[in-house]
Amino acid sequence: MKKLVTNHFFYLIIAFILILAIYFSGVDKRWIILVSFFYFIPSQILYRRRLKERLQEDQPK
Repeated sequence: MKKLVTNHFFYLIIAFILILAIYFSGVDKRWIILVSFFYFIPSQILYRRRLKERLQEDQPK
């Protein structure tokens, strides 16, 4: 489960499904912008965490 939560493709698939559901439903289309942050925010958090780990690995001890 932890591997799934740390995979940014998981958030991309969830956001894409929600965007399609909003687009084909009668809900206001501005919600699509809000749903796109469901992918953007976790992906940025995961990217920065991996970048920090890589930088720590590259530092000489």
